[in-house]
Amino acid sequence: MARPGSQIDKKLLNTGIELIAQKGVKALSVRAVCRIANVNLGLFSYFFKNKDTYLKCLFDNIRERLIIFLDMSQAETLPPIQRFRYCFRRMLTFAFENKNLLRAVFVECSLDQELYRSYIAKGILKPFELPLTVIRDAQESGSIRSDLSIGQIQRILFFGALMPILFSDCVAILQIGGQVQKDDLETHLNRLEELFNEVEKKHAI
Repeated sequence: MARPGSQIDKKLLNTGIELIAQKGVKALSVRAVCRIANVNLGLFSYFFKNKDTYLKCLFDNIRERLIIFLDMSQAETLPPIQRFRYCFRRMLTFAFENKNLLRAVFVECSLDQELYRSYIAKGILKPFELPLTVIRDAQESGSIRSDLSIGQIQRILFFGALMPILFSDCVAILQIGGQVQKDDLETHLNRLEELFNEVEKKHAI
């Protein structure tokens, strides 16, 4: 773990996150991080010891950012169906605002099992367990269709709303006739609203 008491470690982590979004995890180099952050290699070693420790701290930082962004305390008093909607809207917004980073991480880790085992499997996916809880609560309240399993509902929302954000550039390239979909947050939120209507019971508000 990085030693406390300095902003230098945070500067190095923020630089690493920016570089991963641009070039991916494997292309990340300590020298590039230090050069862009304007921090010498000695200070990097002082705070992180080596690249492996640095990457572990960096992925912890990404997970913490997602946890903070998904803070459900503001939705604790809401009915289950509204907590359900709040959670997925927040996840979609985070994905949209960090799509280059998330795409780089998940695509690269899907192709490299060692990378996945080292960083992703050890905690960065934990915040994504939250939707399972809000789906279950909404389903138990009678607001979500009971003919669909929790896993099915999660897949409908993830693959229907979140994945298109991460791979919007690829979709645009593959589309026929040059018809590129508008890629802004409002468009994706509208798509999520359509999926809400698909999985919720008609009487749910």
